[in-house]
Amino acid sequence: MAVGTARYDYVSVTLKLIEDPPPRGPFDDADHVVETDLELPSGKLTIRGPSQPFEGEIVRLAPGRYRLRISDVPTEYRPPRSNEARDR
Repeated sequence: MAVGTARYDYVSVTLKLIEDPPPRGPFDDADHVVETDLELPSGKLTIRGPSQPFEGEIVRLAPGRYRLRISDVPTEYRPPRSNEARDR
C-alpha cells in the first residue's frame, strides 16, 4: 500500500499499533481519513519514504490481517531543513 503526500521533503508520520479496533470518530482534526485492510502473511511491515532505500524500516508483527487508518491532520510544524516553496 502506498500513501501519497502533499510534500516531498518532510512528512510527519505517526504509527500506532493497537490491539482493539480504532474508534469510529469523530475526525474533526483531520482533513481526510481512509481505512483499509492489509494482509501481512510474513508479519513484516516495511515503512519508508520515497527518497529512502527500498529496504526501509521493518516492523515485525504477527502474520495476519490488520486494519489501517490513514489520516491527514494539518500542521504548521516544519523542520529547519524543509522547503516551504514545495508545500504550495
